[in-house]
Amino acid sequence: MHAPATAADVNLWYAQRYAVAAGLAQPSQLSVCSFGTVSINADLLCSIMPPLTRAKANEFAPWMNTYLFRYDINTIPRLSAFIGNTAVESGYYQNLVEYMGYSADGLRKTFPHEFKTKEVAEKYAQKPEAIANRAYANRNGNGDEASGDGWKYRGRGVIQVSGRNNYAAFSRFSHIDVVANPDLMAEPQYAVWSAVWFWNLNRLNGYADLHQFEKLASIINGPTPPNNWPQRQLYQRRAAQIITERLLSHARL
Repeated sequence: MHAPATAADVNLWYAQRYAVAAGLAQPSQLSVCSFGTVSINADLLCSIMPPLTRAKANEFAPWMNTYLFRYDINTIPRLSAFIGNTAVESGYYQNLVEYMGYSADGLRKTFPHEFKTKEVAEKYAQKPEAIANRAYANRNGNGDEASGDGWKYRGRGVIQVSGRNNYAAFSRFSHIDVVANPDLMAEPQYAVWSAVWFWNLNRLNGYADLHQFEKLASIINGPTPPNNWPQRQLYQRRAAQIITERLLSHARL
C-alpha cells in the first residue's frame, strides 16, 4: 500500500515534467524536500498578476502564506487554481467589495430574474445600494429588499463571499464577528481567510487535484462555463508556470 503523496511529491512530479518539456535539467528524487513549501511573497504575486500593485502585493502576501498553507492549499494545481480564480474575482486583489453600479442593460443581463423589464431596470440603474438590496433579497439568509441585507452582505474579499448565511458561517469558523462588522471582510487578512474558508467548505482542493478546473471555477462563480473563464484559465496557467519555475530555480539538481 503506497503512502499518500505529500505536497513535495506532487510539486516535484510537476517540476520534473515541466523541466522535460522546457529542455531543462530535471530535479532528482533526492531534491524532493526542496518542493515541500512554496513561499508566497510580493515578487511572486506581481509576477503572476502584472496589474497588481507592489503595495497591494505586500499587504496580501503574508496572509496568503499564513492561511493557504495552514489549510493545505500547497501544491501547484491547488495554488495556481486559487490564485487564478481569486485574481479574477477581486480584480487582482484591488476590488475587495462587489461592484453594484450597473446600467439598466447590465442589470437585465446580470440579474434577469430580479430586473425582468426595462422599466424596472431603469428605475434602479446606477443605484448600487438599491440594486444590491433587490438583487440579493431573500437569498442565502438575507432578508427582504427593505431589510438592507443585500447591500450589507454583498460580495467581499478575494473570492467575494456574499450573503448573511455565509458571513455568519465564517464568523462561527473564525470567531470574528463579520455579521456585525461586514467591512472587515474587505481587509487583507479576512479577505484571504474568508476565501480559504470558502475553498475548504466547498472541497475545492479535490477538484484541483483532479484537474477539474472548470467545475471548480463554476462553484465559485458559475454557470458553466464560469463567468470570465478565459481569464481564470490564463492566470491559473501563468501561476502554475511561475511557481514551477521558482521551485526549479531553488532545487538541488
